[in-house]
Amino acid sequence: MVIKRRRNVLAINWQNKWHIKTGDWHIQNKELIQSSGKASHAIINSLAATNYLFEANIKMTSPVTTKAGVYAWWKDDNNWMKVLLNKSKKAWLYQLKKDGKPTTQSFALPSNFDYNVYHTLSVYKNASNFIIKIDDLPAPVNPVIKTNIPGIGIPGLYTEGAAAFDGILYTIGWDEFDSTITGWGTSDKYKKQKELWAVTKEGLTQISEAGENFVFKGDALDEYEIDAQVTSESNKGSAGVYAVYADDNNYLKAVFDFKNQKFIVSGKENGKTIIANEVSLATSKNNYANMANTDFFEKHFTFPIPTSINGLKLSKMPYIRTALETAKEVEDITQIPYGCTNLRVSQFPVIRR
Repeated sequence: MVIKRRRNVLAINWQNKWHIKTGDWHIQNKELIQSSGKASHAIINSLAATNYLFEANIKMTSPVTTKAGVYAWWKDDNNWMKVLLNKSKKAWLYQLKKDGKPTTQSFALPSNFDYNVYHTLSVYKNASNFIIKIDDLPAPVNPVIKTNIPGIGIPGLYTEGAAAFDGILYTIGWDEFDSTITGWGTSDKYKKQKELWAVTKEGLTQISEAGENFVFKGDALDEYEIDAQVTSESNKGSAGVYAVYADDNNYLKAVFDFKNQKFIVSGKENGKTIIANEVSLATSKNNYANMANTDFFEKHFTFPIPTSINGLKLSKMPYIRTALETAKEVEDITQIPYGCTNLRVSQFPVIRR
């Protein structure tokens, strides 16, 4: 399940993108430079969020610079989290201050880690969990930091000494699946979830068949993209997503009607019902053999989407006046719901006496 909103924070008029708290910050050679020898930090001037990706390329540009990194989360001067590279200790660390009380955890980096070149530091904040990556790899020892940080925050940059930053990315949203799903509950407008939702290895699940059931996650945004896989074991009722939810009088939802095999978009605007759009999914389509992998004895068929097959008929065989047809009572062949799948059918000539 993914939802995203992207911002390039080193665009033209970069000063408008940042709250400079301390330090000497400027653009030089298309890099964001902090040249002060003192502890310095800058916070992004953007929407605060509960779930986001923050990424920055960091290079220490002075031999006396000891630490440089990012604010993984900043609410105010008494509530924040820093994730830093520590050259003097040959480690990475995180510092968490909540209600004015600080805690620090430090973890060793490889002995050949070069602090004088650019390194990518990535923070994935999903609700109260933080996933830390260094150069696109999980941070050593403790890449997942679980906290009880509530509410929204904003990321930023931090350095103790001169440093350069480039390739800074702030993306509001999240990417989660299976048992890693977290943070679902009340809506941004404080509409509470209905019925009990559970997170299992199958994802976010709901077993109630009585009435409507809903649960919410995310920050109120004007522009975004959402993707989710939706399945039903019973093939009853309907399920899908709120494409947008403002309140009970302003929303748009898109659902699969499993029983009637339809895709339905409906909603309300200013309390008035929006005319529903329905698309029938009960259609048939020819699927021809993939000739790149087909020969005289084997036919390969590629299915780019999850597919169930409840009957298989081969009407053209390499021998005369014969055909193979599956029995009427057959088990479904179900494609694994990720990526695409090849179905291979082998044909062998039969000599009839």
